[in-house]
Amino acid sequence: MNIYGKTKIDSYFQNLVKCKSVGQFYIFEGPDGVGKKTFADYLASMIHCESDVKPCGMCPSCIKHQTHNHPDYIRIENDDSEKEKKNISVETIRRYSRDMFVKPLISDTKIYLLDDEKPLASEGQNAFLKILEEPPSYVLIIMLIKNSSSLLETVLSRGVKISVDPCTHDETINYLNDNFPSSSHRAELIASFSGGVLGSAKSLAEEDSFFSMRDDFYNLFSEFSSNGTKALENTLTFILKNKDNVYDIINLIVSWLRDIICLKTSDEKHIINFDFKDKLSVFASGITAEKVIKTADEAEKMAKHFTKGNNLELWSLNMLKNLI
Repeated sequence: MNIYGKTKIDSYFQNLVKCKSVGQFYIFEGPDGVGKKTFADYLASMIHCESDVKPCGMCPSCIKHQTHNHPDYIRIENDDSEKEKKNISVETIRRYSRDMFVKPLISDTKIYLLDDEKPLASEGQNAFLKILEEPPSYVLIIMLIKNSSSLLETVLSRGVKISVDPCTHDETINYLNDNFPSSSHRAELIASFSGGVLGSAKSLAEEDSFFSMRDDFYNLFSEFSSNGTKALENTLTFILKNKDNVYDIINLIVSWLRDIICLKTSDEKHIINFDFKDKLSVFASGITAEKVIKTADEAEKMAKHFTKGNNLELWSLNMLKNLI
């Protein structure tokens, strides 16, 4: 398994495994798509691997991990009767806590994964505390979480928090070239838009629709420099027509405005939308930095707080009117 951009934490755990000093509770923190689950799978393979160089990818344990069939790597999840619940239930935590006292089947370590697809509410965290206080010596628990501030301090204090960071620009390009060679002509753009989050990079590489929408939107949005009122009307129409992709469009606006600021501060090397540089230059020459900053602030506010139950037209108008 090729782990991109995780050299530091890979080295950290390699040393722990080599010294047989892996702890019993780790909290992997990072945004969606950053690679928390991928690294947790890799770590489990490393711990269970039967070879000197871990994970070897060839021993019986590694092969079981590759086929998602290792009996001592267990994902904590609600049973069928509770599948619709938004959180891992208290009963689920109790059920797996009992299971932890059953020794591993084929290895020395029984590893439990608690991912962030369905987080733990405070009741579940309190139930989880009971097993964290004194887990069996052969148990390792890995928790994946977007933001550790959502954890009770009593839970957080019992684990070792590991920040799983986005990849660098070059690491993201290497990932794209290795896994999506047909998208190599867009690797620079995808790396910039994904911000080093490989889950986002993968989605962008697999879909042409985003870049088609991007081209249409930027050709329209760039008209603010010549006819602001008409461009505002056309842009609002475009947003409403593509309301299912509103968050992508907001991010496109933020990206465009950041590029404008780069141009105004002579920082061209950090431009993301370099294929639109000519239109960006025209746009930058016809607008003040104050208007750009105001619009960018409104766009970022919309990205954080807008929900699909809000009035999309009103939010969009409040954001874009600063450009006129």
